[in-house]
Amino acid sequence: MKRIALLFAGQGAQYPGMGKDVYQKHGFVREMFSEASAILGYDLAEMCFSENELLNQTENTQPAITAVNCSLYEVLKREGIIPTAALGFSLGEYSALYAAGVFSFPTVISLVKERARCMAAVARKRGGAMVAIIGLGLEGVKAACAASGSVIANHNSPSQYVIAGEEEEVRTAVEKALALGARRAVRLNVSGAFHHPLMREAAQCFKPNLEKADWNPPSFPVIMNCNASELRFEELTDLLEMQIYSPVLFEKSVRRLVEELNIDAFLEIGPGKVLSSLVRRIVPGTEVYNFEKASDLELIKEVLDVSER
Repeated sequence: MKRIALLFAGQGAQYPGMGKDVYQKHGFVREMFSEASAILGYDLAEMCFSENELLNQTENTQPAITAVNCSLYEVLKREGIIPTAALGFSLGEYSALYAAGVFSFPTVISLVKERARCMAAVARKRGGAMVAIIGLGLEGVKAACAASGSVIANHNSPSQYVIAGEEEEVRTAVEKALALGARRAVRLNVSGAFHHPLMREAAQCFKPNLEKADWNPPSFPVIMNCNASELRFEELTDLLEMQIYSPVLFEKSVRRLVEELNIDAFLEIGPGKVLSSLVRRIVPGTEVYNFEKASDLELIKEVLDVSER
């Protein structure tokens, strides 16, 4: 029986139509979308399934991706797929916590709604940029950041890091990184410098929502972004507050899952396949699967030996 780690996508993975087929196929997914719509104050299905620019606004992106992630997880859960652990990338951490039973669905949507509101407000006020540096090792990226004042916001893989900072800082860092041998620098389509100290104000804005939220102990381990360690329940509020302005230690988190929890298969849940690609670079040869559409389900059940569970 495989030891499975779930991976949940974060902001930037969204696209019009995500989750539509499972919404059409499953009544319980439609009920989840209806519940989320009541919390958000708009028609979530319309937001997710129609061509529109609003989906790319932080206030809408974060709840939309979370609802799609959670509904896809519920499809898997009803098929008997039992994870050993979970890891979410940035925003995806909230979906991982939902899957582990830490937050109820109404709670996770309410929290993400307020998280997005706080982050978007600070981004409008402070600005900032994020750029993926591809093909340069950690020491080179550190040198580029040191020369500019920007910081590493995401440790994605041994050859991919995302830097963040004010516009001029990031521009300088990109020039330095390319001079040091980076193959490419790709600007992220985000509204601010997330996972950067510029977001401390957003974390302070969001913290009261965490303090009054209801939660439960996790039913399986969740590896947290800002320390790449298994969640200790008493640290949940502090870790989720810190996550907003701290680096995402994705590479280290994946290695911890493999080396300490003996994970032998990863299942990415949600829109896109970015995390799967990163895992293959971090742990070459590992088994990685995706659940993004209803048509993916039969293969997943076969390769993950659901019949044995």
